[in-house]
Amino acid sequence: MGPLARRLLYLALSMSLSGCIIPTQFTSAEQTPNYRPTIVASLVKPALGQLNRSQTDFEEFDIVAEDPNLDDLLKARLFKQVSSTSPRIYTGDEIPLDFPSVPDAMNPTRRSGNFPSLSDCGLLGGSGHTDIFVVVADREFSNEVGHESTTSGGLTDEKYWDLICP
Repeated sequence: MGPLARRLLYLALSMSLSGCIIPTQFTSAEQTPNYRPTIVASLVKPALGQLNRSQTDFEEFDIVAEDPNLDDLLKARLFKQVSSTSPRIYTGDEIPLDFPSVPDAMNPTRRSGNFPSLSDCGLLGGSGHTDIFVVVADREFSNEVGHESTTSGGLTDEKYWDLICP
């Protein structure tokens, strides 16, 4: 047996006597970053901005958002704010934003949802100006009063309508 073979044999023997080395699965310390969901303003209905409505108008609110993190479960909530100095009030309306039933190859990160028919001025507004906010989150919303638009460890995006009621 040559000197190289003896060294290899000695190395193998010393490793087997000192214990067994079992390789473990490598786990990367680097995780996929969490990206912020983004409301696709051009696809939201009714169009964002000013809404002139009457006390008898009912409307569905269609929300479209994108999130590169395909495993995130997106949800949307509605809030109203009667003045810039008043707090936002959670309306109690929350919906999931789902992928389309037929995958969209051109927009694979896009999801949508629909708030059912709501009384614009009766439920959301009153008289005068009321801002109606939609907040989209990639984690569960908080249910703590005053913090219903926040998430623990998640990210959000928001847009609003300026609702004008007689």
